Amino acid sequence: MEKTIVKKLASQIRGVSYKPGDLHGSLDSESVILLRANNIDDGKINFDDVVYVDKSKVSKEQYLRIGDVLICASSGSKQLVGKAASVDFDTPCTFGAFCKVIRPIGDVADYLGTYFQSSVYRRKIAELAIGANINNIRNEHIDNLELPKYNPETARKTVKIVGSVQRIIDNRKKELIKLDELIKARYVELFGDVKETCTVGDYIKALIAGKSLAGEAECKNKVLKTGAASFDFFDATQVKNLPLDYEPQEEHLVNKGDIIISRMNTAELTGAAAYVWDVAPRVYLPDRLWKAVLHEECNPIFVWQMLIHPSAKEQIRHECSGTSGSMKNISKPGMLAIKVKKVPVELQDEFADFVKQVDKSKVVVQKALAETQVLFDSLLQEYFG
Repeated sequence: MEKTIVKKLASQIRGVSYKPGDLHGSLDSESVILLRANNIDDGKINFDDVVYVDKSKVSKEQYLRIGDVLICASSGSKQLVGKAASVDFDTPCTFGAFCKVIRPIGDVADYLGTYFQSSVYRRKIAELAIGANINNIRNEHIDNLELPKYNPETARKTVKIVGSVQRIIDNRKKELIKLDELIKARYVELFGDVKETCTVGDYIKALIAGKSLAGEAECKNKVLKTGAASFDFFDATQVKNLPLDYEPQEEHLVNKGDIIISRMNTAELTGAAAYVWDVAPRVYLPDRLWKAVLHEECNPIFVWQMLIHPSAKEQIRHECSGTSGSMKNISKPGMLAIKVKKVPVELQDEFADFVKQVDKSKVVVQKALAETQVLFDSLLQEYFG
């Protein structure tokens, strides 16, 4: 198959680092939306937690255009660097310093947008991203990415098929969001009127961190990656091998029913918590994740949901510290001091039973989503691989 490179199909535009004085508190006639890396989600751009910048500071080429591909060009996480989303709206927006835009040359926007969602692209960019604590993508990394030479007819068919599968994926994700919203609604219904408060330390008596060691050889003992808890659910696939000569500590073992908490990550992901519905044998904690040891008569499913409630997450963000622009951390005392509602165990159990029932529905949807995602990736692999 004849190949080309991205440089022949698109130009690159780097994001701008704006000064605090350039920012506005809200959108007005003198400001424009400033998108950042956290606004890039699985091929889509979200408008959660946006900021606004003075129009006079934004050049004409810095405005996003329909067909542009917005990329996270710098991140403390290998999982996040390189994530991309196509611009399919005409709302006036610009983008920040940790992002860059791939701007198509000619009628190749759909083709390029599809390529930047492929696992072929993500694997390659993960290999190329450089940096000790912060992973960066250079212009030449993007420019020299190889993909099949653009053929309008073939590309149109590929984009149409992939688009159909993507719509199914989007619908599955919407189903999961609705189920999560159902849990949140039940939380408010049961606990919204609870006035008495306590601290997280009244539910959690200890936080245990493990060790981040990694081995090259296949080993029966595994260690979790940070991504296992990054998005408030437990991803059992996020593991790597421990060294063959390392004997892990028993207290670092991850068990079914544990709560895992991210103590160090990007600002958005620090404090993320996950309930372990199931886990393989011999999986252990890394040093960036905590395992919560609960006081007696505390329901772990309730405590997990309490930790990921927006009121708790907001406090966690305020407690985070760190000199790096991306990597943040929260101390054990800071985590245990977070203020939460004081809920009797009977209500905790009632809520946990509801969450279990909803989770059964989520498992069905997640299985269908995973199967559709495999189809999506295989289609892109077949074309771009």
